[in-house]
Amino acid sequence: AVHKAEGTHAGGIHLEMTGEHVTECTGGAYGLSEHDLSKRYFTQCDPRLNADQVLELAFLIADTLSASRK
Repeated sequence: AVHKAEGTHAGGIHLEMTGEHVTECTGGAYGLSEHDLSKRYFTQCDPRLNADQVLELAFLIADTLSASRK
């Protein structure tokens, strides 16, 4: 919404992610909740999206960008 209002676009996106099946971030198609965080929380710093979450997010971003070009 901010980019649209300002007539700008994102030049890129940075995500913390891993190919491992971690439970460090909530949400996503599998509905990870705060209760799930302790199951596979391995990071010592920034929480990472797991492979399923990052793929879902990539498609959501692509859909948003496609819709904004119409």
